[in-house]
Amino acid sequence: SPATPVQARRLRSRRTPLPSWSHSTAAEILPNENALDSPNGCTVRAARLDSIDLKRFQGAPPALLRSLYLKYNIIRFVHFRFVWIGRTRDRLLSGLEEGYLKRLDHLIPTELTWVPELKKENQGQVSARLEREARSLERKIKEGYLIVLDETGRQFSSQELSVALEKLMNRGVPEVTFIVGGYRGIPEQIKRAADLNWSLGRLTLPHELARVVVLEQVYRSMSILRSLPYHK
Repeated sequence: SPATPVQARRLRSRRTPLPSWSHSTAAEILPNENALDSPNGCTVRAARLDSIDLKRFQGAPPALLRSLYLKYNIIRFVHFRFVWIGRTRDRLLSGLEEGYLKRLDHLIPTELTWVPELKKENQGQVSARLEREARSLERKIKEGYLIVLDETGRQFSSQELSVALEKLMNRGVPEVTFIVGGYRGIPEQIKRAADLNWSLGRLTLPHELARVVVLEQVYRSMSILRSLPYHK
């Protein structure tokens, strides 16, 4: 029997899965491989793919995306997600955040989200509140690789960070999540769940300034991988 108007609307709104994916399907979207050859290697080849509508790859199997990454070095298949505990209140720092997010989004799909920061309370209420904060963070964390900013974590130079991120992309990690805490830092259970605890160094920075530094360093890392002049 024909679908009712309501059923028809639901069918139209439902996301239609992409057809059976294969390398031949991907070849219809990607440019001719011969056109990608260049003496400068994969970085230039990746730059020439910037005009491709990579949203058309949504629904492709992870194994295919990994093999395409290895073949073409398309770093935009990876998604970066930044999660803050609390909004950035300082207008100057918020503007810097927005600037680096826009720059980074030109190189790799990037998203910024946040969870509410709990208000200062009596010491007896802190544990319960931190647990609630941790649950809010867990809902924001998706599949992929979790990096948490932690003063006791591992320190990187800019070059070392770019190498670490490139290794993640070579592994075909679909999403990398960076979490920066608020004035209380990050709940311990989130630190324990992290794949990597990252320290910006021995200096103590205001948490809102630390967010800008994280964004700048990730953008610098992507610039290094793409041989852009920003790092020079």
